[in-house]
Amino acid sequence: MQVHQTAEGTGPRADIALHASELKARGFTVLDEHIIDAKVIDRARTLTQSRLSQLISQAKGAGCSVNQQYKFSEIVHRQRHRWDVRLGDARSKEGMHPIWAQVCSAALSAVTPIVCEAQGAAFTGIQAVQMGAVISRPGAKV
Repeated sequence: MQVHQTAEGTGPRADIALHASELKARGFTVLDEHIIDAKVIDRARTLTQSRLSQLISQAKGAGCSVNQQYKFSEIVHRQRHRWDVRLGDARSKEGMHPIWAQVCSAALSAVTPIVCEAQGAAFTGIQAVQMGAVISRPGAKV
């Protein structure tokens, strides 16, 4: 979230309220601000691509072909050139790479005030359950 107040009715509090309103109305909101350092994102991308390659190799070893849809607890082949990859259990962070844990923590820090605002008195906290990525390579359908 932005840390400065530019004019009355703008700034962090107004941003949170706007995002909470969008979340309630649409079921999602988009944060315009960067919440994670670009170097951390680059490292996370490299680790995620490596994890995808490892899991694709294991799926092939289990008899799956590149064009076949498959679903395992660690990887789901959604369609040609697109996968869901599980990166770790966000509740315990056990076995989760520190970079992924850092991304998860930054995301929670950014969204917690928005979810709290959206839920009001019903808010009891927020906790990530799983950490994962959807990976699309060139040639995947929109």
